[in-house]
Amino acid sequence: RTGVRVCAMCPSFTDTPIHAPRVAPKPELQVLHDAHWAMVDSQGELLQVSDVVAGFLQLVDDDSKNGAVMRITKQKGVDYQPYGAGGQGAPYATSRKTRSKI
Repeated sequence: RTGVRVCAMCPSFTDTPIHAPRVAPKPELQVLHDAHWAMVDSQGELLQVSDVVAGFLQLVDDDSKNGAVMRITKQKGVDYQPYGAGGQGAPYATSRKTRSKI
């Protein structure tokens, strides 16, 4: 009706410079770096930026994905997650009185 579409994209860890190096520049920081990489490694291999871009383009190009929540992981690739009480693509609540406060 208004020409505006809303989607969410939730990629897992992606290979970008935001990640700390595996070896900390100072020994006292190594425990933090190890914890970071333990969390990253528990999710499997890092996504490539091209994987995230491909998912984004899927959301932009496909009008039927309005309201979709896309998850991208190395293990499962692209899949869509339900949200709200109505499942995939359904808003959590429709009336102003019952709208989620999140």
